[in-house]
Amino acid sequence: AVGTEDKSKTDGTVCFDFRTEIPLPNAPPTAPLLVIDMELQNEYKKRLALHKRSVYYNCRLISSQPGRLTGGKVVYPRLCRACGIWIYPNAPRRLANHVRQTWLTERNVVGTAPLSDGEDEANRLMGIWKIYIRDGMPPSKDQKILWLFYVLFTRTMTCDEKMKILVKDFGMKATEEVEKMCTFEELLQNEGKRKWIAVGKKEGRI
Repeated sequence: AVGTEDKSKTDGTVCFDFRTEIPLPNAPPTAPLLVIDMELQNEYKKRLALHKRSVYYNCRLISSQPGRLTGGKVVYPRLCRACGIWIYPNAPRRLANHVRQTWLTERNVVGTAPLSDGEDEANRLMGIWKIYIRDGMPPSKDQKILWLFYVLFTRTMTCDEKMKILVKDFGMKATEEVEKMCTFEELLQNEGKRKWIAVGKKEGRI
């Protein structure tokens, strides 16, 4: 991870859940990285705000690059692709086991000339993937990405059950890191309980 906070004097502070930069094979030297932000949304509420926030976060992934990757100067050819991955583990039933993708798009209003390579590449500068899963509605095991996230975040499986599936279906070795992935949901729940207990105690004292 390259830090979870993006600060700006005029735009305020954005706190990403997980942000990292991955080198791309065979990429041009001007833009050799893929910038990824992964966001886990606990509840699918305030849908308009969530959808707009996903776009805003991706824009910040792009606008913050000059300060970190190009020495403070805006060098447009060196801007790297930014990909947002938004995971909804408690999606409504109508969206369960869906994956949606958002890109910048361009179309002819007058005329029929095809897009050039440069125009198409620019349209892919920003991409957002939305992954919708729902507890109790497991996807097909053939839908690898959905099945992986379902196994990681479902509350209907024990840590041992998750470990066995990750080893069998995804070829992951049973390492300490994989075990942490399996217990991520439990860690979130326990952390939430601790916070609410602390709040309750504080209110009780008052």
